[in-house]
Amino acid sequence: MRSSGLKMMSTAVLLLSLYGCPSRTDSIDAELSNPGAMALAGASMNKIFISNRGEEALQVFQLGETLLAGEFIKGPVQYLPLRIPCGGPVENLIASDDGNYVVFHNAAQQSLGVIDANTYEVQEGLGGSIVGFSLQEFGVAADIESSQACEDCLGRFFVSVPQAQKILQMRLLPNDPPTFELEKEWTIDGGYPETLLYTADNILFASDQEGTLLWRIDVGVDANGISSLNVGARVSALSWSSDDQVLFVARPAMQDILTVDLSAAQPTILDVNPEFGPAPSCLNACSSEVEAVCSATHQADAALCLDTDGLSLAGDRPYEALFLGAKTQSMVLVDGGASENALSIECGEEEQSHSRLLVSAGLDGSLRLSSMDGLAAGGTPQVV
Repeated sequence: MRSSGLKMMSTAVLLLSLYGCPSRTDSIDAELSNPGAMALAGASMNKIFISNRGEEALQVFQLGETLLAGEFIKGPVQYLPLRIPCGGPVENLIASDDGNYVVFHNAAQQSLGVIDANTYEVQEGLGGSIVGFSLQEFGVAADIESSQACEDCLGRFFVSVPQAQKILQMRLLPNDPPTFELEKEWTIDGGYPETLLYTADNILFASDQEGTLLWRIDVGVDANGISSLNVGARVSALSWSSDDQVLFVARPAMQDILTVDLSAAQPTILDVNPEFGPAPSCLNACSSEVEAVCSATHQADAALCLDTDGLSLAGDRPYEALFLGAKTQSMVLVDGGASENALSIECGEEEQSHSRLLVSAGLDGSLRLSSMDGLAAGGTPQVV
């Protein structure tokens, strides 16, 4: 399958296309109702397949020569966008290595299906006689993530199934039509894997649906390849920078993003809070002999206390996350070096430009942009 970095970049390109300029947003309100999963596909990797939450069909956004030149593929009815029926609501999408096929997860039937990305025909998984690969024996799938390129198949990918405490490794085989094969599975003892992210060198990360652990799975070994890192709160989304070798971990309850260093054998959390945000809302005395006057609900408050000299650390570690002030639901990293126009946004006479930009979508419906350029120089990200 195509790398998750390329998939994330395509998602961010669409988001910036739609929200980069207010007039552009007005023009697509009638075409996207409640966008969910996205995947970059097509023979030229220039089509973004999009699901709308609660609907049983996909739409396709065709990228143009510039960021604002893209448009939705039209359907048989003039002026109306194409809708590809999938037999049930689509929760996850992923493209084959060559971009010619799109794998979709039918949430109603708990099955996997395949769409030809060039003809827009459903090859498997529509229902009835075109069943696809059933996941019902494992339970409800939570996420699908691509793996490294597959030499003897159309693509290899992972599926998380929290109820079964499992991660499945699947292959899309080059039959006519393409078919699925279950290659391998991992059981996460004591964990419920949910959101997945494949980085590099056979390393897969998984958030936990029930707890605060971030799971690290070395998919290249047969035994003792599973470890975990406590990130202090439940995780909603994962992204990463291959250049900086860091993992971004969104924590909705804290309204922030942790940055995890992946350059060493054991992942460690970086301190990316240079502005000491958020502003304290509950500070108690450092001395245990003094009665607490409030209950700290945010980790930033719990990390500080008051003594005779002012503010001090309440424990061994400070608050180290990038505070956004929003509950992040999804995020993507856009690498300007990988796409000449990915970060070129013109709105009127103004132009914004960054080398690497983390785009996070909040529960409040807004997008927040954080420049990652500082990481390359040993610095920290900055909200822009």
